[in-house]
Amino acid sequence: MHPLQGSLSELTNEELHHKHTEIMEKLNFAYRTGNFALLSQLQMINEHYLEEIQRRNTKALEDMQKRSQPLKKIINVK
Repeated sequence: MHPLQGSLSELTNEELHHKHTEIMEKLNFAYRTGNFALLSQLQMINEHYLEEIQRRNTKALEDMQKRSQPLKKIINVK
């Protein structure tokens, strides 16, 4: 986690993905300009965003699997 970045858990999924897109644009700019100090900072921030997105995706998948348990007894695909 980047020391100057706040908690991402308070953001909605839309806000999280929007900010991640902004970080990616800034990363591209840093690559193009060769600003390696900025690049390393943005990479740390980007990793934090990706970890939060992955955490949310994993939780959503687990929730979907829990909700589909009753359907496994009803649907029999052969």
